[in-house]
Amino acid sequence: MNTPIDPRPSREMMRQHLEWLVAPVRYTRPDLRIEIACGPPVKGPCSAKTFRLDELYHAARFAFWCNCRGNNAYLGATLKHTDTPHVGRTGRHHAAVATCLPIDIDEQFGQVARRMGSIARPNLTVVTGTVPAIRAQLWIRVLPTDDLDLWSEANARAVHFCGGDTAALGRNRLMRLAGSVSYPSPGKVARGYQIELVNPHFLKAACYNLEELRQRLPAVKNVQPIGRVQLASPRRPSQRRRWSVPQLMSALNHLPPKYATEHHFWIRVGFALHDFDAGSVGLDIWRDFSRRCPTKADATDFDRIWLSFWRPYCGRKITVGWIGAHARLHGWRDQQSHWASALASSQ
Repeated sequence: MNTPIDPRPSREMMRQHLEWLVAPVRYTRPDLRIEIACGPPVKGPCSAKTFRLDELYHAARFAFWCNCRGNNAYLGATLKHTDTPHVGRTGRHHAAVATCLPIDIDEQFGQVARRMGSIARPNLTVVTGTVPAIRAQLWIRVLPTDDLDLWSEANARAVHFCGGDTAALGRNRLMRLAGSVSYPSPGKVARGYQIELVNPHFLKAACYNLEELRQRLPAVKNVQPIGRVQLASPRRPSQRRRWSVPQLMSALNHLPPKYATEHHFWIRVGFALHDFDAGSVGLDIWRDFSRRCPTKADATDFDRIWLSFWRPYCGRKITVGWIGAHARLHGWRDQQSHWASALASSQ
C-alpha cells in the first residue's frame, strides 16, 4: 500500500491570489499594504507581516517560506493603510480599502454557492479542502471602496444571506491563502480533515457596485441562513455553582501570562467567560484580560469572535469552572467559598 505524499505549496498560485486581490488599485495606490499572516495549526495566525502592493513577490515568498515549515498561511481580506506596521497582526483601524467581498463556506458548499449566485457571482473561488466535505471561499469583486462601514454591512449581509461562516467577518479578517497547504489542527484531524493544497479557480463575472449589492441583500435580522442556527435563546438558570465577578477576577489574576499570549489557552478563557456571561459583562472581562498581551488585544476583533461563540458546538463545553480549575492549579484559593463554608459549619 502506497503512503500518500503530502502536497507542496505553490508560490505561483500564491502570487496569483495576491495579484487578483490588489489588481484594481495596484498601480494607483501602490503605497497601500497587504497582510500575510501565518501560524501553526494549534495556534492559528499568531504572527504576520505587511507588504506594499509593489512587493507582491516578497509577500508570496514570505508566505511560501512559512508554509513550507508547517505553518498555515493567510491573507488579509482588506488592504491596509500606508503607515501600517511592517510586522505584526493588523487591527480594524489599519484597514483602508476593500476590493472584494469574501465569503467563507464550511458546510453545504453547493447550496451556499447557488444561493449567493442568485445575487452576485464570484470572480474567484478558493477551495480550502475537500475531505471530509468541500470547503471553499467565494470572492466577489466590487468597485474599490474606502467606505469600510458600508463594506462591513454588505459583507455581513452576504454571509448571512447565503449561509457562510458568520465567524469570518471583520475588517481585519484573514482568509486562507491560495497555493498554500492547509494543515488541520489535531481536533480537525480527529473529525476527518486532511492535509490539502488550497486551490484557486478564477472565473469571469461582473464587478459589482457595493451600495447596489448591499440593497439587493436582505438585512441580517431577516435572514435564515442555510445549515445554520440563529442566536440561541438565553441559557436557563442551572443548579451549578454561581460565580461572582470578584471571584472570577481573583481567579483570572492567578493565571500565568501564557493564558493571554498562547491562543490555545486564550480562546478557552473566552469560551469560559462567555459561559459566565454571554453579554457585555463577559466580553468586557475578556477584553481586560487580553490586555496582558497588548499585541493580541490591539489586533483582535473581539465583537466578531464573541458573536461566533454562539455557534452550535458538538464537543465538550468549556464553562466558567474551567477558569477556576486552572487557577487552582496555579495556587488560587477561593476565599469567598472558603468563608461561606466556614460560616455554614459554625451555625
